[in-house]
Amino acid sequence: MSLAQILELAPDASSQKAGKDLARASKWLVCAKADSILWGEIKGSGAQPYRIVVDIATSSSKCTCPSRKFPCKHGLGLMILSVQSPNDLAALDMPAWVETWLQHRVAKSAPKTAAPKDEKAAAKRQDARLQKIDQGVLELDVWLEDLWRRGRASLQQEPFAFWDRMVSRLHDAQAPTLAYQVRAFSTSVHDISDERWVRQLSTLSLLTRAWSKRDQLPEIAQQDLRLHVGMPVAPHTPAQHPWKVLAHEIKELDDKIKQRTVWLAHDTEIISVVDFSVPAKAFPAFPSPGQVFQGVCSPYPGASRRGVMEQIEPCKEPVLLLGQSIATFLDTSSAHLAEFPWQGAWPGMLKGVQMAKDARQQFALMDATGGLPLDGSWEMMAMMEGRPADIFGLWRGDVFEPLSVFQGVQMFIKSGSMWQKVGS
Repeated sequence: MSLAQILELAPDASSQKAGKDLARASKWLVCAKADSILWGEIKGSGAQPYRIVVDIATSSSKCTCPSRKFPCKHGLGLMILSVQSPNDLAALDMPAWVETWLQHRVAKSAPKTAAPKDEKAAAKRQDARLQKIDQGVLELDVWLEDLWRRGRASLQQEPFAFWDRMVSRLHDAQAPTLAYQVRAFSTSVHDISDERWVRQLSTLSLLTRAWSKRDQLPEIAQQDLRLHVGMPVAPHTPAQHPWKVLAHEIKELDDKIKQRTVWLAHDTEIISVVDFSVPAKAFPAFPSPGQVFQGVCSPYPGASRRGVMEQIEPCKEPVLLLGQSIATFLDTSSAHLAEFPWQGAWPGMLKGVQMAKDARQQFALMDATGGLPLDGSWEMMAMMEGRPADIFGLWRGDVFEPLSVFQGVQMFIKSGSMWQKVGS
């Protein structure tokens, strides 16, 4: 694991800082390793030292400290130490308490004999869930109509509980992904332009109307809608390719759940892999932006460019990133969003574009075929130094949100409102 991947596991900024402070051998009574297993002992507030064990291959860990955060600062510190100063970890035989933890993990992960599937009961449960979702979406549609009538100004005065009632209702209706979209929309009511707010509200309204008429839509659209409300969908046949990581996006869905979206490219194909973390379970380890790996991808049905990635292995084979001109990208994305308007965003790699100011003095991307409104900044303009670049990002129908920039062999990724060079 890289330092960036380890820091990504931290539940919050304070845990990152505390973990970095503990990434020194002098802080530890014992710090050792054997293959991918790290363990250590560190003095705590009690009479006995805290014991920490980490499987760096899976980013799983256990600590005897009372912290409810996962991983705790001790686990983070030990992982950071293993990356920054690997020679400071002694090569020792595993103590009994580490072996006990490993045996327990093996026992938990051992495959269990699956009971014969009752197809009739499964179909009954599926029908019951669809009825719940139908009712929840119907209530959401009525609620959204009320938002349209009231307007944004009055909604800015509403307390958290106003939005939380609908979010809770959608969770009760077993439509979790739809609930998270409503939560994200509620947090934007104060922060974005009127145009963007109307677009987000329109996207939610289109989703509810499309769901109510899903039986009239093509199969690919129905599968895509299932993903967007949060129903399980079986992935397609897997295929193995070398992949390059374009970007990581992390969003807080609520006070406990975070979502990580990893964008990957293989030639002209772009997919995303979505994972979730909760206080007791960190994100699974995944290659960092700029890294190339060999992996088996099983894409989900539908048009959302999402998939499941397995059997990740190091790879030295280069991945050629094939971008598009602005005109071609706009044609492709417009056709896609016209067919699946509830998606709200479309990923793309723009080839050889420059950053500039348009006639309205707004940031834009330009090439010989046209221009594109850009969610840019002066920091991004300074970083690009007026030179053309290949830029990966998301087109949201009114503005292009950049996530990574490629100039020659250099790669830059967006981190919050700032940009950082990969490998620096």
